[in-house]
Amino acid sequence: MSSSPAEESNALLDACQESLRAEARLFGARVRALVRLDALADAARTRRFLELEVAGSLSVGQLTASRWLAQADRFDRALPITLSMLEAGELLVGQALAVLHTTGHCPEEIAALVEQEVLP
Repeated sequence: MSSSPAEESNALLDACQESLRAEARLFGARVRALVRLDALADAARTRRFLELEVAGSLSVGQLTASRWLAQADRFDRALPITLSMLEAGELLVGQALAVLHTTGHCPEEIAALVEQEVLP
């Protein structure tokens, strides 16, 4: 028995939604990995080379690596709820980046308060 166009449409939308959740979980995992790499580089006193190492190892430009490291640090230090929700697939990448950009010029303490107010 074949499915109706409406059922097929719903199944396709469900698949798209799950792919967005998977993308969020992967993004959160990358953020955690970059935070840990930063901590290891800090402990080994090789932090000044981390941006170049990330860029070369992940085949991205140095500016991209720099942005990723800065975002990871901000998520980790100022937006822990956002990061946890990303890792759980409960918040999509675009939503998390909106929180990050909106609170980008706030001190960490204020960003954390904003995060508590706007996230479920």
